[in-house]
Amino acid sequence: MNICRFQSVEGSADRIVSARLQAGTELMDGIVAVCAKHDIKQGYISCCIGSLQKATFYVIKADGTVKTGARYADPMEVKGPIQFVSGQGLICRTEDGEYALHVHGTFSHWKTEDEIRKN
Repeated sequence: MNICRFQSVEGSADRIVSARLQAGTELMDGIVAVCAKHDIKQGYISCCIGSLQKATFYVIKADGTVKTGARYADPMEVKGPIQFVSGQGLICRTEDGEYALHVHGTFSHWKTEDEIRKN
């Protein structure tokens, strides 16, 4: 017998907001600013692409000392140029009304010709 376990909710899309962040704008701050301007209470980020000057992100690492068996490692930072190939996520609000974003992304980092020649 197969077991099928899941959690789900149902919603509807009342509107779509599309935005372009200008160069130099921090990605997460920019998304929050767009949400605030359009009074978005909660939402889904279906597509996010672009170029970044740097990326700071977290990865999961095994840790037997915590209940879940894993935890976030210290933040990692990679200097650009970086191509943000694909991003999706959730827009939520805390009980205090602050935005809480949960975004997953795929990045592509390349070396410049000068960096390649140095190696």
